[in-house]
Amino acid sequence: MLVYLAGVSVFGAVGFYLMFVYVVSWLQFADGIAPATALTINTISMALLIPAELGLAWLSDRVGRRAVLLAPA
Repeated sequence: MLVYLAGVSVFGAVGFYLMFVYVVSWLQFADGIAPATALTINTISMALLIPAELGLAWLSDRVGRRAVLLAPA
């Protein structure tokens, strides 16, 4: 059970790292965006993620998790 929980945590951690840590470095080095601008973009995207997650959680309760997960696919 502990290995299962560790595996689930890894998926969440990798997704968070790629979206919110690596992208800031990539914006700075690959695109030449100033560090302050890259961090502002990151902050705005994290702030928009919270209402999106709450909205999708509500939708998942209404129509079912499977439908919400299959919609992007």
